[in-house]
Amino acid sequence: MPALKVGTVRRRVRIGTGRGGRMLYTAPQRATIPSHGEYGRSSMYNLFQFIDWLISAYIWIIIIQAIMSWLIAFNVINTHNRFIYAVGNALYQLTEPVVGRVRRFLPVAGGIDFSPLVVIIGLFFVRAVVLPAIDGALTG
Repeated sequence: MPALKVGTVRRRVRIGTGRGGRMLYTAPQRATIPSHGEYGRSSMYNLFQFIDWLISAYIWIIIIQAIMSWLIAFNVINTHNRFIYAVGNALYQLTEPVVGRVRRFLPVAGGIDFSPLVVIIGLFFVRAVVLPAIDGALTG
């Protein structure tokens, strides 16, 4: 086996199996092990991934809350059911601190609440522009 570079590990990866579980092809793959100086960047990358995941989860919570509010308004689901009430209340409590602040500044548009849409657009802006700018400033 040839000598490995410092900081790399050699593995064999199973690409696929044929009938009876036979291995059809294996390809060598080199995985880089971060050196001592790269652990800080790796943890920052993990932090930004976690923040990105939180933003995505919050966007989905806002969407689910908006759809649930429509279903409640059109009397498709009944809030007298304890489970529906608990889920609706939890979603409301999670989204109202942000959506409520935006709702105060938006004008009334014929009974349609555009504040969840504005918050989602703002979160997309943070995810697409602000986080990469901070990452670029920190990593140089």
